[in-house]
Amino acid sequence: EDPTQILNSVDSEGDDGYLQNFLDVFCTEMVASLEKAADIKERDPTPLEADVAAHVAIAMTHQDYYYPSQYSTLIQESVLRYLDDKSITSPFYVHGPIGSGKTFLISHLLKEILDLKTDDSVAIIRFVGSGHSTSTGIELMSSLCEQMISIIGTIDATYEPRELPHTFEDMAHTFPKILKLFAERRKNLIIFLDGLDTLSSKDVSEPALLFSWLPTILPRGVKIVYTGDSKAGSHAALASLSQGNDVKIDKWGWADVEGFIDSKLEKRGRKITLDQRDYVQKCVGDFSTPLTAQLIMHEVA
Repeated sequence: EDPTQILNSVDSEGDDGYLQNFLDVFCTEMVASLEKAADIKERDPTPLEADVAAHVAIAMTHQDYYYPSQYSTLIQESVLRYLDDKSITSPFYVHGPIGSGKTFLISHLLKEILDLKTDDSVAIIRFVGSGHSTSTGIELMSSLCEQMISIIGTIDATYEPRELPHTFEDMAHTFPKILKLFAERRKNLIIFLDGLDTLSSKDVSEPALLFSWLPTILPRGVKIVYTGDSKAGSHAALASLSQGNDVKIDKWGWADVEGFIDSKLEKRGRKITLDQRDYVQKCVGDFSTPLTAQLIMHEVA
């Protein structure tokens, strides 16, 4: 409808005051909204917000390289069964050699969970050693606790957080307590920790103590999925935490490598020639890893 017709229809004698008041309120609210939007846009993110955003960005980049081969689909189903089974209270360990696709897998799982957009679950992810406050045990625990405390504050307005401790030993006692506090809010929590075997041991006297903060029995509604190199020196310690709830990712066969390369090139409108395909197969052999397939894909793209 033409705005001028609305204005012309107003009785100049009876409605002048109403119209003026309406315009005053409208302009005031518009200015306030614009100022609020500008403030949000200009405000620098807090260290926690920047930390969380950096790890989610890493996950979104890596999940693009996940390929649902028959083998990787079985691995994914194992993890999903763990997440759905409320009777399992231990963490879940995904292990395999370097480049076997552990990071691709949990990045893909995070995206799957975020895409569900459920109000009853919260997912947190950290890539250990990525340079974003996760290199040492105390850095990782502090980062996780800060995010959990922030989320608890949005769930429970009466919650009054305490200052986090500054020593590894104190944080190792605090982390399980924060998990319990989260569980008491009746909200499901999933934590993905990638590359836990790369955690620095410089903040503890013995590397074997490095994973003492990770509970072997989790509160109801809390799940932790962590990855590690099955050939790393810390593999035995990491495996013991899961109490047998683990899955090994192995190398891909040629069919998986070929399928991965074809699917990714198809998205770019590309195909490889028969000569290129034969050359790639000779280089790869009968078995390879997702990381190798990714590098090959970039080479032929």
